[in-house]
Amino acid sequence: MNNGKNERFRVYLSSFDADIAALTEACKSISNSLNSVLESTKREGFINPIQVFIDSLTLNQPETHSNIWVAVNSSWQIAEEARLKLEKFGYKTGEII
Repeated sequence: MNNGKNERFRVYLSSFDADIAALTEACKSISNSLNSVLESTKREGFINPIQVFIDSLTLNQPETHSNIWVAVNSSWQIAEEARLKLEKFGYKTGEII
């Protein structure tokens, strides 16, 4: 894991209001998918489930779509997998920071 530090990346949306709810659902779906894989590969339950979530967003900005950050409470590798899964959902993402 990552010692309490979230890995983050930007998500770019074309239609802000309608897409936030869909992005939230996509994040939940990806979290569930990643956790299912972990549960199936470990004999013991894991302590900290993976969470993919909207970490921050800035409203009422001229380019609001570029101020949406998604975070993953896991390693860079898991964050990269989550980022790629979001792209498969059709979202444009930025690099992990």
